[in-house]
Parts: sequence; C-alpha cells; structure tokens
Amino acid sequence: FRSVFYHVGVSYLMLRRYKDAIKAFSTILSHIYRLTKSNTLSYVTGGEQAGKMSDKMCALVAIVVHLAPGAPIDDLVLSMVKEHYTDRMASLSQAFSRDIVEDLFEKACPKFIVPSIPNYDKQINFSHDVYRRQVDLFLKQAAAQSSFAKIRSYLKLYTAMSIPKLARFDNISDDDLRSELLSIKRMMHQTERESGMTPLDGTPVSALDVHFYVNDMMIHIDEAERVQRHESFFMSQIHKCEEVSERLRRL
Repeated sequence: FRSVFYHVGVSYLMLRRYKDAIKAFSTILSHIYRLTKSNTLSYVTGGEQAGKMSDKMCALVAIVVHLAPGAPIDDLVLSMVKEHYTDRMASLSQAFSRDIVEDLFEKACPKFIVPSIPNYDKQINFSHDVYRRQVDLFLKQAAAQSSFAKIRSYLKLYTAMSIPKLARFDNISDDDLRSELLSIKRMMHQTERESGMTPLDGTPVSALDVHFYVNDMMIHIDEAERVQRHESFFMSQIHKCEEVSERLRRL
C-alpha cells in the first residue's frame, strides 16, 4: 500500500493538487516513522524499500512546501523532511533554483513509461524521452510559480499596500505585477479531496494562506484564519520523551 500512496501523491503533485499530495505522502511517512521508532521497520516485509520510498517522499514534500508554502503539513512529517533536506529547503525559501528542484524531482519521481504499444519494427527506446518530457513539464510548472514565495513574504507583512510599491520591491513593472498576482490566484486555486470522495473528486479551494484582492491600485490583504492545533505539540513531546527513554535504557 506504500507504493499506492506514493504514486497517488505524485499524481496529485503533477495535477497541482498540493494539499492532497501532502496528505497522501504524510499518511505513509507517519506510518514509516512509527515503525522506525518501534524498531519493527527492519522486520516488516519490504523494510529496506520502505526506507528508500520514505526518502523519495520527503524529497517530493520538500518541493511541495516550496510550491505551496501555506499548505498545512504535520509537524512530524515536516521534521522528517527537514532532517534530510534542510539546506535545499533553505535555499529554495530564498530564491527559486531550477537545479535544486530538478535534482529533487529526478531523485524522487517514478520512472515514467510510454503508455502506447511500442513499434517493434524500429529498435528505438523512447522511454527516456517520455521521462524527460515529464520532468521538463514539471520544472516549467514550478518555474511559473517561482515568484510566489517572494511576493507572499511581502504580502504577509501588510494589510494593504499599493501595486507600485510592491512592484518596486519585486523589481518589475506594475502591469507585470498584476499578471503575477492573477497567476498566483489561478495556480493556487485547486481541487481538494474531502473524506468519502473518490481520489479524483474534490471541492475547489484556494491553497493560499494569505488572501488578497486588488482594488484599483491597492492590494488588500487578509491573512487566513489559523486553526489552533495542540495535538501536534503533545505528539512531538511524546516522541521526544520516548527517544530519551530509549537512550537511558541503552545506557
């Protein structure tokens, strides 16, 4: 079932359904974490493969965090991702890097294949071309959202600001900024699956954690309401307590 959730998460990622992708990856990452802490991962079937798949999903989550920085993610899963990719996530938070995203995606994506029946009369392998096409399409999609993180960081500092002011911060023209804002609204408007729905069904929602609208030359910002979740804090403290107890037991 780990492979199923992995491929479902990749499919959601390619469809720009970032919240659903995080949910799919988090389900398996949390499961692997519990097996690791209980020292049963090495004994279950496919324990070694589970570790490799965990590393792949952490790489994909690191990409999702960059593409949709406001999407909710469990603290436990985020700590697992940061344990592997702290430096790369820090670099992406500063500026978009095609090389970093390409390296993470190539490492973690499935080996895409040609869905059509091959022509056996021609001794040509088109598998690599299909693989490169999927990678290039994803990188093009990621590059189109490269300015979102920077604009979002400015929007979170204000409740209202003029378009010329934000355009100066971003070193672009007023018209280009309007296009960027519209692009952010469009690309962050995605489908999210709810409980009881089939994997492809969902409700249209916004993945933005900063809501804004433009009126003439002013941008009005309204930060999304934050839901206080206390269980993550207590779970993280419980895991830390278990780690300390395990160290003491070994001593």
